[in-house]
Amino acid sequence: SWYRISGHARTRYESRQNYDFIYDRPSIDGMADNDDNFLLTRFRLSVDIEPNPYLSGRVTFQDSREFGSDVINHDALDRSGTDIFENKADLHEAYLKLRLGESPWAIQAGRMQLNYGDQRLIGGFNWGNTARNFDAAKILYQEGDFSLDLVAANVVVVDSNAWDNSNDDDDFLFAYATMRNKPQGTQDFYLLYRDNDDLNREIYTLGTRIDGACGDLDWNFEGAWQWGSSTDTVAPTAGSGEILDHKAWAASAEIGYTQSNLACAPRLAVGYSYASGDDDPNDNENNTFDNLYPTNHLYYGYMDFFSWRNVHNPNLKLHWKASDKLTFKTHWHMFWLDEPQNDAWYNAGGGVVRNAAGNDASSFVGHELDIVASYACSDKLNMELGYGHFFAEDYVRDTSPNGREAD
Repeated sequence: SWYRISGHARTRYESRQNYDFIYDRPSIDGMADNDDNFLLTRFRLSVDIEPNPYLSGRVTFQDSREFGSDVINHDALDRSGTDIFENKADLHEAYLKLRLGESPWAIQAGRMQLNYGDQRLIGGFNWGNTARNFDAAKILYQEGDFSLDLVAANVVVVDSNAWDNSNDDDDFLFAYATMRNKPQGTQDFYLLYRDNDDLNREIYTLGTRIDGACGDLDWNFEGAWQWGSSTDTVAPTAGSGEILDHKAWAASAEIGYTQSNLACAPRLAVGYSYASGDDDPNDNENNTFDNLYPTNHLYYGYMDFFSWRNVHNPNLKLHWKASDKLTFKTHWHMFWLDEPQNDAWYNAGGGVVRNAAGNDASSFVGHELDIVASYACSDKLNMELGYGHFFAEDYVRDTSPNGREAD
């Protein structure tokens, strides 16, 4: 058949305890209570078409809803365009892709998700209940093991009460090249350009990523350098409107080993992620790395307290199979801020969690332990149970007199 209809349904219950790290008051700055419990649902209906070998396309409708929260303010999130919980009956994807005859070239245009590399900088953020999509146009080249994508995109802003539209003041253009089956594995090279008039940020990102394996050993590395211009985003100079030179960088590496001759096939991995912060608010430079459009949930703790900004994050991961259907993941993270006094602690969405605002503060924020069990009931049904605990350390106490732990 030249068309295919498919669906997706996901339900997730979340219980958050002491997410502002303060036990003895119900909220911090009126933004979030200590404790909250809510149910998230997401339904997708997709129609894929391929009437001939040269033309294909997809349309996906999505309905995302939240029930039971005493904290989440959807109207406020709509005004800021940051509602990751609810988006009622909207168009998530609608694009066409055209191959140009027998040549290696193709074009694709419409509304779509963008997922590149490990999604540290460009990802669909599917953990979020609304996910992330773009109105975009692509020129695609594929020849053997080499591919090149040239992309112009505008991120779609979620509005839980109206039809979503993309932000014409937030332009994202990039070239992304991939070489596969190299001795070191898959290697990506990219040049990204983001011009956000709303935030007065014009930033270039040049980077590379390597992902490979040899026998039971696997590895990955990504490094990126940024330059351009931006305004400061944290106190004491936030809101001044002064345009600063943007100079920042980030790197991440992981090496893992899988004991494949054992039935449980345990994989142990050690990793380290770093992203620069701003050390001086008065030097006419902004050195805070811009995380762009990531899926941070995958990398910096499942509690979503951190992003690839102003951070040192050594981590240890252990994955194993209890059976063909039951798997476990245990992750241990440690977090330091690169610049604890003059830059902020940023969560997975890029929002400021704490800011020492120039005052003395330790760089050690804390540890996070995540445990996840996944059970494949069938090819089409999967169940998952997870728990995370954050052990608060000196930075949390330095920026709040009674900072505590979170679950």
